Amino acid sequence: MPHSVTYYRYSWDRARRTLKGIDEQVAKAEKAVAGKLPVKRNRFVDLKAPNKQVNWALVTKNKALAELKGYQTSRVDLPAEQVIHAYRQLLKI
Repeated sequence: MPHSVTYYRYSWDRARRTLKGIDEQVAKAEKAVAGKLPVKRNRFVDLKAPNKQVNWALVTKNKALAELKGYQTSRVDLPAEQVIHAYRQLLKI
């Protein structure tokens, strides 16, 4: 297996948007558990428990990782800034 490296980048704007989305999903999950909404595909609803419930451990984990984005590359010879810049340029195409 070839060697690879993962670089992580913090973004305050990403954290703000992601946390807002998580809060909206948690609100839907709480309504689904209460029976006010049908459970469709909400990742925060634990259907394997004896009763439907909100998976608070998963909510906490997702909130802790909300501001990070990982960039994985096999180019171990490049500095982190160059790798992240190259990936960000892909979005401009």
